[in-house]
Amino acid sequence: MRTTTNPYKMINSAKDASRLLVAVYPRTGFLRDLIIKWRSYICPYEELLRLIPPRESSLDIGCGMGMLMLLLAHSGKIKKGIGLDISSEAIQLARLAKLPKGCEIDFRCVSPDEAYPPERFDFVTCIDVLHHVPSSKQREFIRRVVRANLADTLIFKDVSQVPCGWHGQACYMILC
Repeated sequence: MRTTTNPYKMINSAKDASRLLVAVYPRTGFLRDLIIKWRSYICPYEELLRLIPPRESSLDIGCGMGMLMLLLAHSGKIKKGIGLDISSEAIQLARLAKLPKGCEIDFRCVSPDEAYPPERFDFVTCIDVLHHVPSSKQREFIRRVVRANLADTLIFKDVSQVPCGWHGQACYMILC
C-alpha cells in the first residue's frame, strides 16, 4: 500500500468524504470510479465518523473497497485495522488506496464462514452488509459477530428493507 500525508483531517460532509476517497484511490475504471466518487452521498460516512472517537484499532466486517477504513485512517480515528470482505476484487482495490503515514490496514478476502481474526479491536464496524445476508441468516450473523467478542463496541449500520425516497433509510445500532 502507498502512503501519503493527510490533507483531510476533517470530514464533515458527503462532499468531504467523496473528495478524500477520490484523492486516495487510483483510477480504477469508469464504474468503480463512479462508486468511489458517489458512495459517500448514499452512505452517511460523515455521521459514522462523528459517532466514532479516535481509537487505536478497528475491524470492518464487509469492508468492500475499504472506504470506511480509509476515511477512519485519514481522519485520524484509527492507526491500524483489518478490513474483511468476500469479494477479492473489492479487496484488491482497497489495497491500492493510499494510507496516511503511520497507519496500517490489512485488507483480507475471506469466506463467509471463515473465523474472525483472534485479536481484539477498539471497535468493530459492519456497515451496509446485513441486507446482503439472507433474511433467514441475519440473526445468526449478528450473533456470530457478538459471540466472537472482538471489541467492546460494535457498530452496525444498514439500509432499511423498505426504500424511503430514492435510497433506503439508514438504521444504526451501536452495541457497547
